Amino acid sequence: MTIFATVLIFAVILSVVVLSHEFGHLLVAKRFGIRVYELALGIGPRLWFFARNKTIYALNLFPVLGYVRIAGLDDEGEEKDPCLPQESFNAKSLLQRFLTILCGPLSNIILGFIIFALIFSCFGRPQGVSNE
Repeated sequence: MTIFATVLIFAVILSVVVLSHEFGHLLVAKRFGIRVYELALGIGPRLWFFARNKTIYALNLFPVLGYVRIAGLDDEGEEKDPCLPQESFNAKSLLQRFLTILCGPLSNIILGFIIFALIFSCFGRPQGVSNE
């Protein structure tokens, strides 16, 4: 396998993990009525995007990182597009803010279980090695 193929596979896997993480934040924030300005996969110049329900979903040039912009977590976003006070992250209860932050890493754990379940269902359980 060439170095290019290795780097490409690594970038794809990392992008899936990052997207899962950021999507976890997005789902819970939207569920609690927190305004989400943008969900982006990648950094750098924007290559493609669409907007739905006041949220921009974007694909950027270098898709190995990602971010979700939530109202109340960055001042820059609120200046460009002010939201209602009740839509801000800071206006929500401590439990709702905690769950919004927690569900990013939690979605990665769930993704891990899904991947292991798919591997075991396709290839079966690993077989032990006999010493005989």
